[in-house]
Amino acid sequence: MAYKMEALTPYERVYKKNGEKEQIHQTKPKFNIVLRDVLLLFVGFFLGRSMIMNEISPFGFAFFAYIVAREKKTWIAFSVLPGLIMVQSTFYVIKVVLTFSLMYVFIHKWEKKEAKNWKIAFVSSLSVFLVGMIFQYLGGNYLFDFFLLVFESMITYIFFFILDTSIPLLLGGVRRQVISNEELICGAILISLTLLGMNQFFILGYSIKNILGITTILIFSRYLGSAAGATIGIVVGIVSSFTDVVSPAIIGVYAFAGLLSGIFKDLGKIPVGLGFILGNACLTFYMNGSTKVFISIEEILLALILLIIMPPKIEERIASFQGVEAYRMQREKLYGERVREMTRNRLRDYSMVFEQIGKSFEQVTASSVLSSKNELDQVLDRVSAQVCDKCSFCSKCWGGDFYTTYQQIFLLLNNIEKSSKDQQMELERVFSKKCIHAKEMIQTLSYLFENYRLNEYWKSEVLECRNFVSQQLKGVSDIIEDLSEDIKKEITFQKHKEEEILIASDQHGIPIKDVMVIEDVRERNQVTVYGDPCDGKNYCYTDMETIISEVLGKKMTIEQHLCTGNGLDHQCKVSFIETIRYNTTTGVVRIAKNSEEISGDSYSSISLKDGKYMVALSDGMGSGTRAAKESRTTIDLLENFFEAGFHREIALKTINSILMLRSNEEMFSTIDLSIIDQYTGKTEFIKIGAVSTFIKRKDKIEVIGSHSLPIGILDEISLEVSTRQLEDGDFVIMVSDGLLDANPAVEDKEKWLMEKLRKIESKNPKKIADQLLEQVKEEIPYGFTDDTTILVTKIWKNKER
Repeated sequence: MAYKMEALTPYERVYKKNGEKEQIHQTKPKFNIVLRDVLLLFVGFFLGRSMIMNEISPFGFAFFAYIVAREKKTWIAFSVLPGLIMVQSTFYVIKVVLTFSLMYVFIHKWEKKEAKNWKIAFVSSLSVFLVGMIFQYLGGNYLFDFFLLVFESMITYIFFFILDTSIPLLLGGVRRQVISNEELICGAILISLTLLGMNQFFILGYSIKNILGITTILIFSRYLGSAAGATIGIVVGIVSSFTDVVSPAIIGVYAFAGLLSGIFKDLGKIPVGLGFILGNACLTFYMNGSTKVFISIEEILLALILLIIMPPKIEERIASFQGVEAYRMQREKLYGERVREMTRNRLRDYSMVFEQIGKSFEQVTASSVLSSKNELDQVLDRVSAQVCDKCSFCSKCWGGDFYTTYQQIFLLLNNIEKSSKDQQMELERVFSKKCIHAKEMIQTLSYLFENYRLNEYWKSEVLECRNFVSQQLKGVSDIIEDLSEDIKKEITFQKHKEEEILIASDQHGIPIKDVMVIEDVRERNQVTVYGDPCDGKNYCYTDMETIISEVLGKKMTIEQHLCTGNGLDHQCKVSFIETIRYNTTTGVVRIAKNSEEISGDSYSSISLKDGKYMVALSDGMGSGTRAAKESRTTIDLLENFFEAGFHREIALKTINSILMLRSNEEMFSTIDLSIIDQYTGKTEFIKIGAVSTFIKRKDKIEVIGSHSLPIGILDEISLEVSTRQLEDGDFVIMVSDGLLDANPAVEDKEKWLMEKLRKIESKNPKKIADQLLEQVKEEIPYGFTDDTTILVTKIWKNKER
């Protein structure tokens, strides 16, 4: 007994008024089920017509077994018979009917329990073999017929598994998106064998089988790429040779044409068709040496027209398929994104922890300010307790005249704070008129106030340390937050470029173990190459740099080279980055005050990460060794903080706190910063107490001024940040105040220095600095009264980029 499978369809509930029962209405007809049945009938009919060597039709047997066993629709299974009747003899059709009957009996025994595929396939092939042997016995036993029967039975067995894979894929109710290579091949075989049944159908003299076969290849090439196109081409070529007497070369032609058409899949449908034509023409000329093509150009064009007019829904459905490898790469990408998101969330949690700790220190600082007033009140309370409690006039002073007494003692405390010892004796004489214990009162107040002042000093030191710690914790919080944002940014690993570099290096005889190519959000490439030591041949400095640049199409330069030495356990790691757009160099000249040996100015010019170049100038307070140490400390801290990736505001505030905590004496330094982006030319000018900076362009000179206090004076610092776009041939001139204040007779110092810069025609930054210093020297015969430093930075385009 066969059970018909019914699919569940969506419905909607309609509630009627007045307590009527609900009615259930189906909202969608069984269109998909009907369409699937029609397609199965279509497939069955043409599989029945499909023949091998115009002798046997084994595909109908497997189709019948599959439909009866898996679809439970016997009426569809018999769609094979009309196709068989059209191409086979009556004798063969009778054999098929008997085979179907025997199959049905075997399969019906397992109907109540789901039989395994191999059992159904086995009984199907066994049925074919048994019935075939009976007919061979009746019609004459020939060895060729026996081998043909064995072959037919084997094809039946194999094709059942092909149907079990391909029908759920192509006609299943589940919307598939990821297909394996096995599914791709099985689907291609089913489609090709279905088309094989159209062998004798023509339209306007052109074979429908060939046109639809080519269309199938073009579809798979267009949406699944070269590998799928070549695979389908092989299958279509092999199946085409089952009935037609064609050259075996047709298999290679279909495969190569499918491969070539898939290469152009990203260019559109027409380029895919042209790729197929090109592949057909190339192999035709190569094999035939003539213009007589293997595949008709007209049939290819008709197939291309079918591809172009294909309904959008079908096109969308096919385009949704992707191979296992593509799916695996997508999953790896999603996995990487999940890991980045988890890491980012963890870092943000850590950032919030440090931020909360920093805020807690701020709260302690605020509460400490309020406690100072309370401690001063406690000093007065202790004085009254130690001196006044044993006095007979206590009740009078603190009872009847409380506010006057309190005010007088507070005033006395204020005078003690400001007076010397001689003045305190006078205070004692004056206060003795109001208090009989004046001397003891003043001594006690002096002692307690001295303790109070000492406590306040150490409290202020602790508060400064707390402020410093609070700023540091906030800085750490900001760094971690920035790091989490960097992780969020998309970084792509370019595997195809890695493979190209590996192949190119191997072609040049350079043995490398691994290579990694990444592209950041700004579309800048970074390449890391791992390999064995080259024994001083310097592959990385010569050949590898050229190879990588050619593969990426960008000029690359070595950023870092780490070689652990020679030997079996050692390896080299070389990092390459994109060549910067702008080169920079800095010329320096400096002279100490009154020709002393040590200058109090310090400077730095270093390359930072992300292709930035920092020029820094610091002027320490005063001159000589002490000022030099202070400015050198400032510059060293700047280098360390910026190289570590600290934000400029956090770095400068931290340096300010360190300078304030270093010494009890007043120590400060100016900071003059220029940070140049060597990829874009965009430059930030940051000044803290520094004098003006000058930008010398081709036709003008621009001044960037400042009005802020030096660093290390106040708890809070104000940053003055200016941004300019530098171009090829520009110069940035940074000077200390020793140069700008060298001539006291000049009022407009910036204008005075601009005139001197205009007179200099040299393009060498060192010569510009030297000539500027010499011009100023001519106007000050008695020498420089302060340390003087000149930094001239030139920016020019990199011609190699």
